[in-house]
Amino acid sequence: SQMAALAAVTGPQDCVAQMRDEFRSRRDLMVSGFQEMGVDLVVPDGAFYLFPRVGDGDEVAARLTKAGVIVVPGSAFGPGGKEHIRLSYAAARPQLEVALARMKDIL
Repeated sequence: SQMAALAAVTGPQDCVAQMRDEFRSRRDLMVSGFQEMGVDLVVPDGAFYLFPRVGDGDEVAARLTKAGVIVVPGSAFGPGGKEHIRLSYAAARPQLEVALARMKDIL
């Protein structure tokens, strides 16, 4: 496993740049979608999660789950998250587009 780790960090890195660009594109898609809905959020610099402010995060998470959009209520991350939900944009772009369309009906 150490040899594999060494190969990963010393070998060709072009695939890393491609994935970084793809995740940036997915992030921008989701951020734009939330902004169009008037939802407040901080644009993340890293990772692949968003933490938008949606009001009652527990209620919104339950409604989104019923609509087939999997999110985590922000309250799971402490009392400061109660007005938020957490979601990943690591899914395929078509799935993210469907999720945004479903969220527009709820948010």
